[in-house]
Amino acid sequence: MLILLMAVLGCGTAEPEITVVQDQPAPDATALRVHLTIDDAPWQLERGVDLSPLSVTAVGAWNARARDALVARDVPASVFFVCDRMRPGDGSEDWSKAGFAVGNHTHSHQRLSKSDKEDWLLDVAKCNQAIRDRMDHRPTWIRYPYLDYGKNAAQQEA
Repeated sequence: MLILLMAVLGCGTAEPEITVVQDQPAPDATALRVHLTIDDAPWQLERGVDLSPLSVTAVGAWNARARDALVARDVPASVFFVCDRMRPGDGSEDWSKAGFAVGNHTHSHQRLSKSDKEDWLLDVAKCNQAIRDRMDHRPTWIRYPYLDYGKNAAQQEA
């Protein structure tokens, strides 16, 4: 069976989500194909907590350990960045260099349902530019913070 495992860490959800993308026999019955998504990169802290230089070192070390573990096990992953959290030395750009898909999780982790369309889209564009500037990479994917796609059908359509 081919499945996509979405590990939603942070963003207000306590339990990981598992989404079945396609239900069909895998080429090898013992094989399990997994693609991880990592939200809130490069780090998670409570709102309002400053990222000190010591914390940047710790964040860089965490990113290196996580990235190296996935590379060693040949696990594909997509990493979604909250761009106003990126700091020099935190290892953000190394995810792209290691071949992982890099995505946009907005610049300031805004909930769409609590934003107006123009402000939210500017926040998305600001993160796209930050990723381009820092990683020389154009993000293909966006992950809505808190999995918030809007408060109603009209906002979602807009």
